[in-house]
Amino acid sequence: HLKIYIYNLGSKWNVDLVREVELHQGRSNCDWARTPCAEVRQDKHYSHSRNYAGEVPMLFKFLSFPNIVSDPTQADLIIVPYLMRTHAFALGEPYGYPDKADKSKKAIRQLMG
Repeated sequence: HLKIYIYNLGSKWNVDLVREVELHQGRSNCDWARTPCAEVRQDKHYSHSRNYAGEVPMLFKFLSFPNIVSDPTQADLIIVPYLMRTHAFALGEPYGYPDKADKSKKAIRQLMG
């Protein structure tokens, strides 16, 4: 059976990012892909960017995997639970514009402490 190890990055790289993004939900009736949702009310930017939130349910599936090991040397697969697209949206850069690279680097440095 496949065994996975999930690296502990801390909530600021996953859960906190989802919370931050959901603050910009606007008119949308949907969360950031944490639950299934048929969007009845849309918000121009948030609703379009929800297309990139697929990493959230994928991470939830890994977190509920039955064969999670505590020793990475025993794992067949190592998961680093960093929500890259969610982070980009939280920074206001959903498409990763290269002209904003300095802003991204500064924000990442601030998050890392």
